[in-house]
Amino acid sequence: MISIPAGGSIYDEIKTLGACSFYAPGGIGVVDSPAIGNAVLRGFQLVGQNNIGVGIVIDTLGNAFCFSYYVKDMAINWLQMPTQNEKNKWDAGQLSKITADDGKAYERI
Repeated sequence: MISIPAGGSIYDEIKTLGACSFYAPGGIGVVDSPAIGNAVLRGFQLVGQNNIGVGIVIDTLGNAFCFSYYVKDMAINWLQMPTQNEKNKWDAGQLSKITADDGKAYERI
């Protein structure tokens, strides 16, 4: 378990480690946290070696992110994972229904 200090960088703390878990405080504490506002971040680096890694994190507001970095990267590349509300928004956004709710082909008679 790695605790990222206030003013620290998640990338700098984990880029030379293998698999690990980490904690990043909320607020203005961590410079490269994707968490919004005062949300606290907890995460896992699933695979890691010197300057190569991938992982997942969740903040205390329920936002989930995945990340990766590679040798040539200068920072972590964050990707926010879609929420259930976003999924529902996309599902309801079809102008005309082209698939059934289970994802199978929609049959018209």
